[in-house]
Amino acid sequence: MKTQVILEAIAKQGKKSELLNFLQEIIPDTRAFKGCNEISVFEEGFTNNLTLISNWETKHCYESYFEWRTQTGVIKQLSQLLIGPPDIKFLNHKF
Repeated sequence: MKTQVILEAIAKQGKKSELLNFLQEIIPDTRAFKGCNEISVFEEGFTNNLTLISNWETKHCYESYFEWRTQTGVIKQLSQLLIGPPDIKFLNHKF
């Protein structure tokens, strides 16, 4: 079942540009990962709030992706730029 993933994160003070640059570097590999149909990054005005919206073939595809990012150290790098863990929501596509 297709799954929409909404990830909301807040960059640490003074780290938003660094976070956006890092995301810009890693997003092409995300888009190329098996099961990823689409991913976009949004910012909320002049705040440190970012939202990533992605569409996956299945929740399992996203979980495999997240495990890969964890194993390669990307999640640890991202956590150093955020004030805390991101809020992740999984939505199942119905129609």
